[in-house]
Amino acid sequence: MHRTRSAVSADIGELIEAIEWVSAGADLGNAAYVRRDDGRVFWIGDGIEQVDDVPDDSEDGARYLALPDKRDLGLGKPLALRFAEEHLPSGLAEVRDIFSRRGAYQRFKDLLERQNRLEDWYRFEASAIKDAVAAWAQAHGLEVHGPEQGAADA
Repeated sequence: MHRTRSAVSADIGELIEAIEWVSAGADLGNAAYVRRDDGRVFWIGDGIEQVDDVPDDSEDGARYLALPDKRDLGLGKPLALRFAEEHLPSGLAEVRDIFSRRGAYQRFKDLLERQNRLEDWYRFEASAIKDAVAAWAQAHGLEVHGPEQGAADA
């Protein structure tokens, strides 16, 4: 019996870190790619000390997938609003107002701190990021492996 080729596996933690990198410096040219044949991730941008050289053909869509930023995965304002709907329904209008201006994320975290909900937000966000990255990977023919991603250990 002939077995079909299994999907390429990528480390979910590495994918999440690379997406954070892309998101933090999209205006600075940060990018990351995952190689379709082995799941290896390459980071591109100023300030990255490359352990291995980035392949010259990293932008070849047939061989590499460009990793999205968090906004592309719906992990910006929509996620904060979803959290507010589920965990701060009485504060939803305030959260909407916060996100109508620049500097929203810090003001949102300040609100959560005052409401003693900041740790809840970090857990909610970490879970949503993990789920969104896993879904993105699956949609692009990648299987993910690695430990469950939780809130920052700091």
